[in-house]
Amino acid sequence: MKIKSISFQNYKAFYEKQTMQLKPVTILIGKNSSGKSSIAKLFTLFENSLMGNFDEPLLLQNNGVELGGEFDNLFFGNNSGGIPLNFKIVFENNVQVEIGLLKKVEGYGLDIIQWKYKDDTQQFELELKDDGYFDASSKKLYECKFKGFIPTKLIEKNTIENLALKFQLEKIDVDYIGPFRILPERYFYLTGQTQFRYTGITGENAYAILGISKSKRDDK
Repeated sequence: MKIKSISFQNYKAFYEKQTMQLKPVTILIGKNSSGKSSIAKLFTLFENSLMGNFDEPLLLQNNGVELGGEFDNLFFGNNSGGIPLNFKIVFENNVQVEIGLLKKVEGYGLDIIQWKYKDDTQQFELELKDDGYFDASSKKLYECKFKGFIPTKLIEKNTIENLALKFQLEKIDVDYIGPFRILPERYFYLTGQTQFRYTGITGENAYAILGISKSKRDDK
């Protein structure tokens, strides 16, 4: 499922809420140090967080792409106190998820203090309280656990049904190529590998991909 739009607030150079609509081709234009790379790297963060493989809401390094040396670097002005880091993802099927994050008071990492979800049949607006997550929509209290942005446990207090199984959040595939590319060699050799998931951050797989593509055309 493709992403329709993303929003972010208090992220890196962006204190105020920004929303970006995504098209088949989306071009970011701006001055140096205006935040273009921060936006581009954001998709690698979303890829990891939507996989649901990690206990942490997000990681500082995603498939070799670094977002910062510490969690403070993700917040506007490197200030992680008080104002949450917010992300919102809207998919083409009208499923949307919104996350509010704060640095842990004790220990290392981030806490999900807000988690909002909406699709065509259900809606949740969860906020972290002392005794669980309170849903502003239903006025109910839930016990929750997350992996990345994905709830693995969402059970209303004094019940046993795990509502986390009903969510429709999709994984995404991101191929990030950074601003610094390796120079082409005078000669390069195919290694026998025919499938590449990523072009590589520095474009290191690009020449092999082109070589394989040319070989396939020559065989026709």
